[in-house]
Amino acid sequence: MRIEVSESGFLALRDEHHAEESAALVNKNRAWLAPLFPWVLDFTNAADALRSIRQHKEQASEGKSLNLGYWQEGNLCGMVGFVHLDMAKHRGSLGYWLDRDCQGKGWMNQACKALLAYGFDSLHLKEVHAECLPHNHPSRQVLEALGFSLLHVTGGAEPSAEGRIPFIRFKLSKEKWLAQNA
Repeated sequence: MRIEVSESGFLALRDEHHAEESAALVNKNRAWLAPLFPWVLDFTNAADALRSIRQHKEQASEGKSLNLGYWQEGNLCGMVGFVHLDMAKHRGSLGYWLDRDCQGKGWMNQACKALLAYGFDSLHLKEVHAECLPHNHPSRQVLEALGFSLLHVTGGAEPSAEGRIPFIRFKLSKEKWLAQNA
């Protein structure tokens, strides 16, 4: 599966031969990813990346998630996907991260827009949810630029040294998506 994002960018399921590249990208970005994504602590080498790739492929085949690598100009530069799919309720949860060196170029907006179009058109999703930490302003800007509406701030789902970390939860309906992309 491949979703075109731009002339130089695309989304695709990672294959086993992407394990080294995936591990290197996470390790390069570990310092800023770890506070945002708890899974980073358990992702340290190519074996971990291979396990993740296999898990993502299995979950995609079962319709439980669709976690895609994001390539720009021939290089893996991040991940974009529906980290959870509930096909019975036609809902998905959007998740993404981008290499620090690739940020600020509008690439994540383009990648998420391409994935959302696929989700609403091909997967027949009716709504997509997303979460970000209150201090993650770039992520919030991506969601707002895509037309997501603020739902609420949660009490927190992820444990930390300070207790539970609150998230800002967003939602985008298919109707709103179609209206703004007509």
